[in-house]
Amino acid sequence: MNLIRLTVIVLSTILITPALQAQESEVYTGNKLLADCQGDQQNNWVASGICLGYIDGFWHGWNTALELHRILVKTTAVKQYCMPSESTSGQRKAIVIKYLKDNPTELHLGANILVMQALSVFVCANNTVENDGIRN
Repeated sequence: MNLIRLTVIVLSTILITPALQAQESEVYTGNKLLADCQGDQQNNWVASGICLGYIDGFWHGWNTALELHRILVKTTAVKQYCMPSESTSGQRKAIVIKYLKDNPTELHLGANILVMQALSVFVCANNTVENDGIRN
């Protein structure tokens, strides 16, 4: 990942985060995430887009944090996920939806925790960062 791209990502995150927090004062829970993720079934494409954006945002944010750690600490960061390079946003969304439906007693928890749990099916065998966070 080149330094310019990384800088743009970090600055965008810094600038957007306060605006999002000002709009939404309550925690985005698994209940809300599941409702948004099922929005395409009710032709609510905005909600469906929020779901997909949230999951992909988590995924890309995680990999950005690992890259920053590698640059700043100058060491190989511990990695939790190794997503196959052929995976898609739709696949990650399907995995999260399945996890949410299979674990209804956890839906009151924060969506960030639940997305992390759902994507744990891609835990790396050797727990180290490879390439840009995607195992080939």
